Amino acid sequence: MKRKKGVTLIELIVSITIFSVAMAAIVMFSANNSRTEIRAERRAQKVMLQERTIEKFRSWLMQSPTPGSRFDDTWNNHSMGEVIYADTDSIRNITTAIEIEEFIPNAAIDPADFGARIKLRVVSNDHTLNTSDTIRTIISRHK
Repeated sequence: MKRKKGVTLIELIVSITIFSVAMAAIVMFSANNSRTEIRAERRAQKVMLQERTIEKFRSWLMQSPTPGSRFDDTWNNHSMGEVIYADTDSIRNITTAIEIEEFIPNAAIDPADFGARIKLRVVSNDHTLNTSDTIRTIISRHK
C-alpha cells in the first residue's frame, strides 16, 4: 500500500495545539509587560507630582513677607503628623500631601535660630491603581 502525500488529521490537530499554546504564552507575556509599563509610568508621574508639590511648598515658604515667618508659623502652629500642604492632579487622579514628620531644632531649640529644620513626609496616592508612595525631605529655616 502506498502512502499518500499530505498531513493526517492528528498531525494537524497537534500542530494547531502547539501553535495555540505558543500564541497564548506570547499574549500573556505582552499583557504582563503592558501592565508593568503602565505601573512604571504611573509611578514616574507620582514622583514628578511629589517633586512639584515640594517645590511649590518651598517657594510658598520663601515668599513670606518677612524672612522665616512662614517657617516659624509652621513650626509654632502645626503638630507632627499634620498635613500642611496638598496638591491634586485631577487628570491623572493622583493626590499628594505633605505631612510634618519631625521638628529638628538646632542646639538653641529656637525655631528663629538658623539651622532649625522640619522633616517632611510626602505621600502620593494614585486613586486609579490604588497605590501609595512616600518620600521624605527636610526643609531648613533661611535668613
